[in-house]
Amino acid sequence: MKLSSKIAKIASAVLALTLLLSLTGCQMVARFIGDVLREVMPMQTKAPDIEPTPYPQPTERVVDEACENALKELDAKMFAESVSGDALSFHLTVAHPQNFAGITDYPTGWGDFSYAKAIEETEAEKAWLDELRAIDRDKLSDDSRITYDTLEQYLEMSIASMDYYYYNEVLDTLVGLHSNLPLNLVFYDMHNKADVENYLALLADTPRYVGQILTFEQEKSADGKFMRDEALDKVLEQLKAFIDSRETCFLFATFDEFIADIDELTDGERKEYSKKNEALVNALIDSYQVLYDGLDALRGTATVSGPLCEYGDEGKEFFAEELMYNACSNITPSEALDILYAELDAQVNRLYDAAKDDPTIFDSFDSIDLTVGTTEENIEYLKELMADYYPALPEHTLTFMDCPSELEDQFSPAAYLIPPVDDPSENLIILNVKTLGEDTRYLDTLAHEGYPGHLYHYQYLRTLVDKTGYMRQALSMGGYYESWSQSGEVFFDNHNDKFGAAYCNMMSANSMIGNLLLPAIASIEINYFGKTADDTAKLVAQYFGDEAAEELTNVYYRYAVENPFYFLEYALGFSIYQQELRAAQETCEGNFDYRSFVETYLNLGPTYFNISMPIMDEWINEHR
Repeated sequence: MKLSSKIAKIASAVLALTLLLSLTGCQMVARFIGDVLREVMPMQTKAPDIEPTPYPQPTERVVDEACENALKELDAKMFAESVSGDALSFHLTVAHPQNFAGITDYPTGWGDFSYAKAIEETEAEKAWLDELRAIDRDKLSDDSRITYDTLEQYLEMSIASMDYYYYNEVLDTLVGLHSNLPLNLVFYDMHNKADVENYLALLADTPRYVGQILTFEQEKSADGKFMRDEALDKVLEQLKAFIDSRETCFLFATFDEFIADIDELTDGERKEYSKKNEALVNALIDSYQVLYDGLDALRGTATVSGPLCEYGDEGKEFFAEELMYNACSNITPSEALDILYAELDAQVNRLYDAAKDDPTIFDSFDSIDLTVGTTEENIEYLKELMADYYPALPEHTLTFMDCPSELEDQFSPAAYLIPPVDDPSENLIILNVKTLGEDTRYLDTLAHEGYPGHLYHYQYLRTLVDKTGYMRQALSMGGYYESWSQSGEVFFDNHNDKFGAAYCNMMSANSMIGNLLLPAIASIEINYFGKTADDTAKLVAQYFGDEAAEELTNVYYRYAVENPFYFLEYALGFSIYQQELRAAQETCEGNFDYRSFVETYLNLGPTYFNISMPIMDEWINEHR
């Protein structure tokens, strides 16, 4: 679910932050661009010469301990508030709350999802921003300056997003709150009797929270911002699928499995807890029926039938604000298009390069299963492959679980569960067996979710807490995290020694073009610049031909209208990072050291690209 910083916080942040999903294997576009490229092969675009941004030479300065302490205190205060909004995000984000002096209240429910709460949060953020700006940035260390700049940009964006509160949609047709909420309950691991009691208290609060979701949608309708009937039909279908699973709902079995392993419980207590859970799950399902009926009653109240620009200037302003949030960079829609079109050219060039390496490569499209065996064997292969290119990680474990069958049709091919900020030692990847059965790029999927993707990234970042503080580690920065995980796929494509770089790059580039870059470009062109479906068809035809353009245009246009920011989060961060990496390789030539580049970038910690890229430009200047 892609929510603004404001809604992500108020609408139970964990539902937006817990899972990092993989687009790999989710083939919205099964067409092959090579069928068109065969006819235009001589028109290869030369990569542009990119001159790194000049970076000022560091000047000697004195770090003020009082300023450093003030920033740490503010960071701790913001972190404690951010994780205490609801019981699930608290449980999953903080493993040992007793170690945090600022965390004194342990939440038991889902928190408050309301306009009044959003106003209250905004006022708190304004106070934090004033407190931050009272700190003399010039007297901070380099690491603390990054934290200062990151927190300032986050607060500015979150405060600004309040102006567009009702433009947000929590019941997204792709990965909406209604789909994520039941699944997230599965991740509430229980180790003792207190955990069981806390879980049941959270589950008991769910009908109230679902009621607040309905209220939000009713308020959206009154404000003229309710979803189109086409999107409503999909949401209702998803709700009905969960409602109809009452007799076999996965929340019955997963609870019983958890409490069966808790030694301190007696058989009698397990039986009583199981009975209570059954009643509460049925109450949850009943609340979904109330939500279904309430939403259906709002049918026909949408005031526009198309993209956000139909709301006028305010709709376009909302899109521009959300684009920056999803891109993790303060760029305009025009700048975003420049970045995406440049990456589109780069991905086309990957296809040309693959064909130069092997002139017959296009004939083998989607003919090889990228796997070396079992899931565990694939993971071990990826770890071996990356060993010389990435810094080592601390000791940790990895477990796999299957996505519940009731959610397979709504779930990504795979997802990584974000670990607590203070103890990332246990890791979980969820696999959608139904979708993965059709996935011929399984190693790309695992490179995205595991090594060197999300799992590796979080493991490494958690070692930097002393320099980043906790709040940066907890921020919702999807564009930043997805850029890394998708670059993990590119690493596998280029460095694997079993399937050939040419084949893997062909498959990857084709997917990046059709499943990532073109839908992201279409969303900006349609939602901000008012381009039509016919305009989109002309764009798509350049890459997939006239015959495929009609089918794909319908898909892209629907996604742009129903889920305007979904692909921006994946496409923009990936494009920004890949373009910086290529600039480093081209500028530094023989002096380029992949591990040094990666380690320098990792050590900056979570931040926005407009903060990190100038620092990486400095690295390029030093190694040219």
